[in-house]
Amino acid sequence: MPRPGRMTTERAKDFKGTLLQLVRNLGRYRLSLVTAIVFAILSTIFNIAGPKVLAKATTALATGWIAKLRGTGSIDFVYIGRILLFLLGMYLLSSAFSFIQGWLMTGLSQKVCYDFRKQISEKINRLPLAYFEKRTVGEVLSRITNDVDTLGQSLNQSITQLITSVTQGVGVLVMMLTISWELTLAALCILPISMLCISFIVKRSQKFFKSQQEYLGHINGQVEEVYGVTRQQFHDYLEAEDVGLAVVKFKNGAVGTIEGTTNVYPKNLEETLYLFGEQGTVKIGGTSTNNIDVWRFADAEAADADKQGLREATSNVYGNGHTSLFADMMEAIEQNRKPYVDAVAGRNALEMVLAIYKSQKAGAPVKLPLQDFASTDMAGEFISGKA
Repeated sequence: MPRPGRMTTERAKDFKGTLLQLVRNLGRYRLSLVTAIVFAILSTIFNIAGPKVLAKATTALATGWIAKLRGTGSIDFVYIGRILLFLLGMYLLSSAFSFIQGWLMTGLSQKVCYDFRKQISEKINRLPLAYFEKRTVGEVLSRITNDVDTLGQSLNQSITQLITSVTQGVGVLVMMLTISWELTLAALCILPISMLCISFIVKRSQKFFKSQQEYLGHINGQVEEVYGVTRQQFHDYLEAEDVGLAVVKFKNGAVGTIEGTTNVYPKNLEETLYLFGEQGTVKIGGTSTNNIDVWRFADAEAADADKQGLREATSNVYGNGHTSLFADMMEAIEQNRKPYVDAVAGRNALEMVLAIYKSQKAGAPVKLPLQDFASTDMAGEFISGKA
């Protein structure tokens, strides 16, 4: 199967209409939205003003210390204490405003999500059966759960972040101008130069970062140990297993399982790949792992939303994998580039399968890399009447 990025995806047919509908739904909670925005602005303003107030305490401390050294005065701790108490009050207010803003936006996003789920539920009840026959269960559920959750997270975080970022940018600029307009002008002149330098470096270093991540993936993704079990449960007329599973331990500490069987009535159900992590969850399912049913990450980006619901048309459990792999290999040769699945990846997959067979035969976990095992060593393991 080709990489998910090469599959077709559904985009909004009417982006403006969808945006207007979202605005109309938000209009019902106008008061909460405006209040949350005001509290976000106030919280940001107090955070910005804090360092300038702290500067007064620092100046008083430095002035008093110098006067004490010269014998002309002492440190005015009372004055400094009043400033610090005032500063503490400002930060407490900022935290309180931030908490109220977060509480309001969380409630608002949940109410909007509830409204959308209610509308989706009503719409689903009106849809004909033909709609469900053309789509997987995971895709339909994704519309109700993942898509709406993504919208809720965007409302809860993006709107507030936009307001606070704009307020902080304007506020910091104002504070810089009040301190020294000359230094502010110098900083503003340096910014375009810095952006040009960063752009120049990033364009030339991106390929090296990509290669680094690819090598890290190969290193951390290497299998260290496999424990496999295979059985011939019902097809004793075949010299092959009809059910198998394996526990896989990777060198980076990750653990995975592989399960497969041909004992499914009336035909193969689907091929599914689950990836569970502390910061994300991915489920690739469908007849031949041709659908991205779940694609959720803690640090989700805008591009991640496009991957949710991606699917590739296929007619059987074998999918379009071999054809796509052959086509990619020919394109790689013509374009003088690496194929998506190279010989090393193919060898690693074959080694994994052989390790499962060896573990089954030995009845114990097997360390990788393999040194002394081939498919011919399994001759006679699955014959009529033998488990």
